[in-house]
This record gives sequence, structure tokens and C-alpha cells, in this order.
Amino acid sequence: MSAPWLKFYPSDWRADPALRMCSLAARGLWMEMLCLMHEASPRGFLLVNGKALTVGQMAALAGCGPDDAKALLAELTDAGVLSRDDNGLIFSRRMKADTEKEAKDKANGGKGGNPSLKKGVNPPDIPEDKAQKPEARAKQEPPANAGGDAPAVSLVDQLWTDGILTLETMHVVPPKARSMVGKWLKDTGSDAGRVLWAINEAQIHGSGDPIPYITRVLSDRPTGPPPPRQAKRNTALAGLDELERRFSSNVQHPALRIAG
Repeated sequence: MSAPWLKFYPSDWRADPALRMCSLAARGLWMEMLCLMHEASPRGFLLVNGKALTVGQMAALAGCGPDDAKALLAELTDAGVLSRDDNGLIFSRRMKADTEKEAKDKANGGKGGNPSLKKGVNPPDIPEDKAQKPEARAKQEPPANAGGDAPAVSLVDQLWTDGILTLETMHVVPPKARSMVGKWLKDTGSDAGRVLWAINEAQIHGSGDPIPYITRVLSDRPTGPPPPRQAKRNTALAGLDELERRFSSNVQHPALRIAG
């Protein structure tokens, strides 16, 4: 029986480049599917009462039309978000791996612990990588080379990975993306956090030509990114502007159909 709670890390969700390339409607459908897969048996597969869902059934559960569901499933497939087994059954790679790991940890616990650590009365003090509850993850100590609450991955490393991937989602070819990241780092005095913020701003505002937009944003702001409260306000305002644009053009977005 599945746990009543779903292991979910917002930072992982927002940092997944494949998922971020999908529309808001597709991400909403994927969340509906994750909830169903969490309650399925075996966990991680898109099953209801042991049976695979048709597109029509998926549409009914998500509250959208069959044509919308079909198009959104194709979008998730093309982006590499969902996976299918040899029989075509949809499953979540992350949820399947977590379930298998939890089963392995449980089996080791029933035998007295991890067999590789059962060597004498005082085994080496090496922590085992066990499946953890969400609250346990937050309590792990940072690596020895990280001071205070600093993450293990530096902002510079994050810029050269997540930042490049974000630029690619805005149709900037990889060589050009790497070249511009190097230039922006030089122009900002190696302020990787500020460059990351500017790239995210370009994605949030849906800039059709992100390179001039990011360059202008960096030149207009002499200091680093705005405080978290202002950044959240900017994001919310951008969302309202986008909704107003869609309503004014009398085009119904798929996300609105699913929400209904």
C-alpha cells in the first residue's frame, strides 16, 4: 500500500530542463499522472485497479478533452519526461527507482542491515545511502568543503549546466549559449548568480530573442538580482501579464481547459 504522502522536491521539479521545456498544461497533466502513479500497484506505473489507462480515461481524470490529453501526452513524450515499458505502459523513472530502492533497504533491514557493512562488532563508520523521508533529507550535513548553508554545487557550476540548458530551451544553440555565458560572466565580474537570474528572467518573460534581453537586463542592473520578495513579485506580475495577453487575444490556452 502506498504512503499517504508523496515524496516531492520542488527544487528538483523546477530544475528539470526536460520538464521546463513543456507547457504549463503539460506539466499540470504530468502532476495528475504522478499522483495516480503514486497510488498504483506497482507504484510508479500509470495504472488504475491494475489496468492501463486509455487516452479518454486519462482525459476524464484530468478534466480535459481527449484531443487535449493526446496532444499533451505527445508533448511530454517528445520532451523525454515520461517513459514507457516494453508493453507501452507509462511510468515515472524517478518514482520507479525510489520504490525499488525502498524495497531493497527494507529487505536489508529485515536481515539485520546492509550485508556489506556487517563486518565485526564495530563496522566502519560509513553512512548507508538509504531511502529517506523528505524531512530527513533537509537534516543532512553539507559536505566538508561547503561552508554554512552553501550548496555542494557552486553557482558557477550551476550556470554552466542549468543556465546553458535554459538558454537551449529558448532556442539558443549550445556553442552560442556557452560563448554568451562566458561574456556575461566577464561583464559582471564573474557574478554567476546575477547571470543565472537574468537568464531565468528571460525565460519567465518569454523573450523571443533572449540574448539581447539578458544583455540589457545585466547592463541595466548594476547590482545583483532583486531580493527574494521582489523576485517573487516580478514572477507573479509576469504571470498576470501573460494571462491578460491570452484573454485579450480570445485564445483559450490548454492549461485553462484542464483547470476547468
